[in-house]
Amino acid sequence: MRVRVELAHEVIAKVREGILQLSQLPLRHFLPDPFAQFAEEQAEAIAALNRFLQRDDLTWYNAPDAIAEVLQQTRDGESKWYRMVQTGEL
Repeated sequence: MRVRVELAHEVIAKVREGILQLSQLPLRHFLPDPFAQFAEEQAEAIAALNRFLQRDDLTWYNAPDAIAEVLQQTRDGESKWYRMVQTGEL
């Protein structure tokens, strides 16, 4: 019985110590990362753009220039992907 009481006191002390340590951590350790979903959606969007434009080199840094280039090609009637969309191949 005495051993049981001593173990109970040790367990209680450890639980208190753990609660104290957790209470000192910033709240961000317990909340989900608000940017994780944004980063995932951003990666999905650039992958979809790569597929749609049939490129594999697009990043968020070069996408505006690549899109401008495709739009210019479309205006000039040189766009391969636009013809594919029109014929249903894409």
